[in-house]
Amino acid sequence: MLYYISLVALVISAVSFILFVYFLLRGPAPPPPAGLDAGVQHGAPGEFAKLAEALAKLVQSLQKAGPATLCLFSSLFFIVVALVAART
Repeated sequence: MLYYISLVALVISAVSFILFVYFLLRGPAPPPPAGLDAGVQHGAPGEFAKLAEALAKLVQSLQKAGPATLCLFSSLFFIVVALVAART
């Protein structure tokens, strides 16, 4: 089972890297539409609030970076998933 998980993660990683190269060669992305940063923040208890805030910052930075950086990030993420699955 872990073999299939690592294999699927590596395939997704390769596809993400190919998309990264495509978006890199395509040129700069158009600017995002205005008004997307107007989110309402609700209170959350303790450690979950810190985790949610860190995840929100990561998502916002990836949104501003464009599709090429997102594809590179996902490629590296799935490589890490494959390595973790192969080691266990």
